[in-house]
Amino acid sequence: MTIFPSKLYYRDAYRNWAQIFKIMAVLWLVLAMFMAIPWVVLLVENDPDAPAFGVSILIVLSATLTTWLLTRKVSLESWIHRISAALWITR
Repeated sequence: MTIFPSKLYYRDAYRNWAQIFKIMAVLWLVLAMFMAIPWVVLLVENDPDAPAFGVSILIVLSATLTTWLLTRKVSLESWIHRISAALWITR
């Protein structure tokens, strides 16, 4: 008897949570779009807080990307390998 659950358990868990993660990704994206409106106003007014607000939008967009990648059937290790390979190419 093994301690670890079978692959079937993980596949069922993926099916249960994939739709929820997709909805979360869409909600993150909607939040980023609503945050972009005041950011543009801050940029037009040349407010010194505009870059910090832009960074917060980037954080929300990274949460969107992370949540969306969780819904993909590609393993996380594969995505890490792809990103590290892309970063290595750009050096």
